[in-house]
Amino acid sequence: MEYYFKFGEINEENGSFYETDVEFPSLMKKHIQKHGTALQPIYEAISNSFEATNDEKDSITIAMNFSRPGVGGVRDLLSVSIKDTGHGITSKDLTRLKRLYDESKGYNNLGSGRVQYLHFFNRTDIHTVYKEDGKTYSRRFVMSIGFFDKHHSVLWMGNPVVVEEGIPTGTTVTFSLIRDEKDKKEYNELSAENLKEAVWNHYLGRLCLHVPHCPNIYFREFVVEVEDEQAAHSITNDDIPKHEYSIPFKVNYTKYTRTGQHIKIFKTEDFTLQSFKLPVKTQRSNEVKVMSKGEVVSGSRMRFPLVTNAPKVDDCYRLFLLSSSYLTGKDTDQRGQLSLNTAESLAKQQNMYNQEPEDILLEDIETATTKKISDYYETIKNSKEYAENRLQDLIERYSLDATTVNTLVKDPTVPALTVFKEVFNKQADDKAKTYDELNAVYESLVELDPTSKSFARSLKAKIDRVTELVPELNKMELLNYTCKRKVVLLLIEDILKKRLFIQHKKKGKKMRDNSETMLHQILFPKKSEDTLNSNLWIINDDYIHYNGISETELGKLRYNGEDIIRDDLSKAEEQHLNEYRKQLDKRPDILLFPQERKCVIIELKSLSVDVTKYISQVRTYAALLREFTKEEYMVDEFYCYLIGEDFTFDEVKRAANEFHEDFAGSYLFYEQSEGVYGGPKRTPAKIRYEIYHYSTLLNKAVMRNKIFTDKVSVDPNNDGNVVIGAE
Repeated sequence: MEYYFKFGEINEENGSFYETDVEFPSLMKKHIQKHGTALQPIYEAISNSFEATNDEKDSITIAMNFSRPGVGGVRDLLSVSIKDTGHGITSKDLTRLKRLYDESKGYNNLGSGRVQYLHFFNRTDIHTVYKEDGKTYSRRFVMSIGFFDKHHSVLWMGNPVVVEEGIPTGTTVTFSLIRDEKDKKEYNELSAENLKEAVWNHYLGRLCLHVPHCPNIYFREFVVEVEDEQAAHSITNDDIPKHEYSIPFKVNYTKYTRTGQHIKIFKTEDFTLQSFKLPVKTQRSNEVKVMSKGEVVSGSRMRFPLVTNAPKVDDCYRLFLLSSSYLTGKDTDQRGQLSLNTAESLAKQQNMYNQEPEDILLEDIETATTKKISDYYETIKNSKEYAENRLQDLIERYSLDATTVNTLVKDPTVPALTVFKEVFNKQADDKAKTYDELNAVYESLVELDPTSKSFARSLKAKIDRVTELVPELNKMELLNYTCKRKVVLLLIEDILKKRLFIQHKKKGKKMRDNSETMLHQILFPKKSEDTLNSNLWIINDDYIHYNGISETELGKLRYNGEDIIRDDLSKAEEQHLNEYRKQLDKRPDILLFPQERKCVIIELKSLSVDVTKYISQVRTYAALLREFTKEEYMVDEFYCYLIGEDFTFDEVKRAANEFHEDFAGSYLFYEQSEGVYGGPKRTPAKIRYEIYHYSTLLNKAVMRNKIFTDKVSVDPNNDGNVVIGAE
């Protein structure tokens, strides 16, 4: 069969127009609208050719006829023909061709793909040769929306003509006279090479499912009906990847209840994944293609980032074809546009006639598909777990709401910045809406009438609404507060694990351990007296509320604006204090005064320091404060801390065997009612002395912060109202 690049006029004596009651202009405008893909008419014709052909002995040829290049080297596409060696258009097929608006296939599948011919081209010529009743016939059909005004038809049917038996069967569909200038520009840019790539991507699923029995597909270019043989391309069975796995699975339906909940029900649908091993030159990434009617669906809206962003498996990417009779049933009249419900859209379907709508959710298909693939491929599974764990780390690190994150972030592989933007934009939007609603309630108070019989009920309704809104705002503020603490905890963890860049800078030839200074600055900056804005809560939550001072000489200590060291020291006392390293020049790292006659001493050491050499240092500070403070500032009870990292409990006990482990084995302590020397004039004072690892204090602080954030989020009545500290 030759290509029909020249079209004769329609001779009404050799055929007739097929009149219809369908108002095609209205139909095309309101019901079967133009497809968003410019190549859709070609795809429709190729799909019909696939249905008409049988196996690898058949062929489909797409031939493009261009004008000679004009200004700027641009050539116009004059026509494009799709020719197959199939069985032709028989009487049975003709019924389908005539019934262009056919609802027998269902509301979402009108069987009217050929209407796309009318949308894109002013002329569609169809030439077919077929066998029927032992004879071979040739017949011509012409479609055009331009016929409608005069003939109330879009289809002219030529009379069948008997031809010689030896003429092979087949059909050629030729499109010409592009209607839209935008489409014309896209069609003018076609070539055999890029059209082959488009057809390959569109039909790869179908080809994979039918290899090695697919018809060969040829792509040919003509310039004013003269073929450019060097431009030819093809797709043969040798190009198509081979099948690897067939993976069946089920997906449950979801019901949206009268109480506004999405619940899974026992009803299921069957799905199948077919996997194919593709060479890297063919595929640039793993890919999941959704199938319907034997073709790849372009409008499923499903995404599988955990699969597509995963690395190669055994040096090759994988193609997965997802198919189901359920998906085919969801295909709309615009071929490849699936009508799938999300959780949100299912809820919107609830009405008085359908109080509990049910369907399979798009999200559930995505999740089930991804899980099945990861179950079969270890590399993809590991990549999936890495991405999910990374997202979970962000949720825990910044105390984000897991439900919100998982709802907003469909792709766990996106950068952290994208996650934060999604979450915090949502939080800001929710907060603004809450304040707006709260403001509306306050402004509506002027509408109340205290003399009305319904006043009490109306007032209570407004109070109840404010009660609902305020805790949610408080929750946001409290979560922000705990997030600030989270940052501090992460920074300390980085120091303990030596992740900071500054910890890897050498001073001279040696690596300097400056961890004590860094930790000191984080907990309570040197010379500071602002305990409220310190991070002493890491050691004890109460400590931020005490008066205190950081790294100040004992002789210069002041409390409530007054010096606390006696100013009446005798010469003998001064001489004794200065004999050995000027005792009152000593600078405890942190001193806190919770109340009169009590003092907290905190001594910090670098990560690499042996703390056993400094056990007596803290006792010395306590003894000096006990002996030389003014009477009104004398301390009777000391709570002392020595904090380091590179030591064992046994090492401490060898140096000072009075220390014992607590019941959990997390720190060492020593307690004595007269454990602090008071000098010749004062009795000994009480001491509680604890030695900690930084890592232990960090872990305890992390757990306290987590418990706090968890309690902020408690919703005891499951009604959306947050109760702070609820059990």
